[in-house]
Amino acid sequence: MLRPMPGRRTRSIAAGLLLLGLVGGYAWWRDGGKRLFFPRNWGVVEEGWLFRSGQIHPRIIVPVLREHEIDVVIDLARDDARVESAVAEQRAVRALGIRKVDLWGLDGTGTGEVDAYVGALAEIARARASGERVLLHCSAGSERTGGAIALYRMLYDGWDGRAAWDEYLTYRNRPPKNRKLVKFVNRHLPAIAARLRESGALDATPEPLPVFGP
Repeated sequence: MLRPMPGRRTRSIAAGLLLLGLVGGYAWWRDGGKRLFFPRNWGVVEEGWLFRSGQIHPRIIVPVLREHEIDVVIDLARDDARVESAVAEQRAVRALGIRKVDLWGLDGTGTGEVDAYVGALAEIARARASGERVLLHCSAGSERTGGAIALYRMLYDGWDGRAAWDEYLTYRNRPPKNRKLVKFVNRHLPAIAARLRESGALDATPEPLPVFGP
């Protein structure tokens, strides 16, 4: 016996439900679902040894650290026992024998204590010299991590300030609302470079010093 063809109303309902599912799925993916499968704001700074990201989801933290054979994790986001991902990271580095460096002097705008940037860059330089593989991250992988990598690009890779700025922008979800990080980096760049030189973590200061920003 032939079944009757579905009516126009039935087809409209089905199409509406499908569209709703697609929109809902996209929203879930955009708002965090993808973090179950891919590290947040993941990037390769220097091929084979220096990586950047946001806080990695507990579901994938161990596989990610193993896949990239990370030796050192530099954490610019303050650990919080109430945050599952932070607790999972602490467990993961202990289980894998990874050295973890906590530098918590910066806030979400990437400003705060200059020591955090000096410490992060010194650790990166030390790891590069010893052949270690590094993951640098904060919470979102945007401001604090972006500031540290911009400084690394300008002081160690010889990039100009515009190139460092353009890379910084690629790890943001939207254009910056203010220039707090730009002003902070440019104000403290001479002191950061001098302290790294004094500690032996930087061979030479670029002359003239770059100006971070567009």
